[in-house]
Amino acid sequence: DSFPLAVHVDRLVVDRRLVLVQVLDKGLDPAFVQELVRLPVAFVVEATGGLPPYRFEITAGALPPGLALSEGGQITGMPTTPGTFPFTVRVRDVLFNLDSRAYELVVTRIATTVKLGLTPNPAVAGQVVVLNATVEPVVGAPPAGVLDAWVAGPGTRCPDPFESGPDPVTSNAKSAAVTGGVAQIAFPDLSIGRFRVCARYGGGTVHQASTAGPVDLFVIKGILLPSPKMSLD
Repeated sequence: DSFPLAVHVDRLVVDRRLVLVQVLDKGLDPAFVQELVRLPVAFVVEATGGLPPYRFEITAGALPPGLALSEGGQITGMPTTPGTFPFTVRVRDVLFNLDSRAYELVVTRIATTVKLGLTPNPAVAGQVVVLNATVEPVVGAPPAGVLDAWVAGPGTRCPDPFESGPDPVTSNAKSAAVTGGVAQIAFPDLSIGRFRVCARYGGGTVHQASTAGPVDLFVIKGILLPSPKMSLD
């Protein structure tokens, strides 16, 4: 399967006289980068000087997997693997004049953010507290993956990088699958007190990891009343 990934192109400066080779660096425009996430990549390698038509080829390195360079200078496709990919393009005109230039394409995962909701908050001792998490990508379909969550009470803390210090990391930790960008985790049997809730989305091949928290959770003393019942005479 192919996955849409954001592509950035480094700025290219050409100073050759005979045949000039360049990549249109629209990838430096953030709006254009977002378009690349949603749609297949389409860059153009151009040449000036010499006698057209030109023929282009890669002589060193390689394009990111999923992309290809045509003889006419079109770089198209959909990148599937993040990373930095240096490559060299050579151009030839009908008089066999040659020029080459080194380039670099950087393929990055799609950034995400995690939003947390705690229900109820405050909670009464004995109530089950449900963590509802939404993982949102900056562009594209909701991601899948795994969400890890921690609930730290007095004398404990969330793990680095959420919190640091001499207190031990809380053992009250759970994980849940992220499906359609949504995950849900239940925490029962919390004692009275103030807690901090932290969550981390682990990311994946297409999406970057992200975190949220600490978020305050309060558990108070109270009485849990049964749900009201209604009857019709």
